[in-house]
Amino acid sequence: MKIEDIKTAISYVGSLSVVDKDKIGLLGICNGGGYATAAAIYDRRVKAYASVSGLFDLRSLVINGKPGDKKRMAAINKKSVEARQKYFETGEVDYELQILDIDENSNQLRKEAYDYYWTPRGVTTNYENKMATFSLDTRVSFDITDQIELLAPTPYLAIAGTKALTLGLSKRAVNRAIGPKELFTIEGATHVGLYDIEEYVNQAVSKLNMFYGKSLK
Repeated sequence: MKIEDIKTAISYVGSLSVVDKDKIGLLGICNGGGYATAAAIYDRRVKAYASVSGLFDLRSLVINGKPGDKKRMAAINKKSVEARQKYFETGEVDYELQILDIDENSNQLRKEAYDYYWTPRGVTTNYENKMATFSLDTRVSFDITDQIELLAPTPYLAIAGTKALTLGLSKRAVNRAIGPKELFTIEGATHVGLYDIEEYVNQAVSKLNMFYGKSLK
């Protein structure tokens, strides 16, 4: 559904008289980096694509971590399909927390997300901290890196921070891509730091300007 939303946005942009349909670029951030990659692969109206702190492979975050994580995947899927059946039979939707509480054992990314979404940095008045339980299976099974070679010949730029817990995902995406590609790292930046910390965001924006300027000229 998210990928289809992106394609619809491209259709809207392409309908505007002020837009050159042959010069449409796409930018994906965090989870959007994965969904936008999928849209760019299969929608050739996108002539240049870039990601910032991209989450391309949610599956590996679940099953390639600590021992026993494949059991965790099975448990997530079981919970998800049970909620899906409940919704089909009753119309009732079960929800999960999107941003979990943190403690000393929480990883860097979870702590960063909590600090961003639960403080004035990123909080919005209409935000509800929940997601549908029946969407968990599609979320944790998502991995677009096994298809990213199909993005060619669309130019691709991945931007990531050197201190981001997710840096390895950007490296893998660029390594698997086969067309014009570049990994641009920003020294000292973390995953969420590239959302709003000016010293990092300014570097990203400068690089994006050059990338799109060259790719869409």
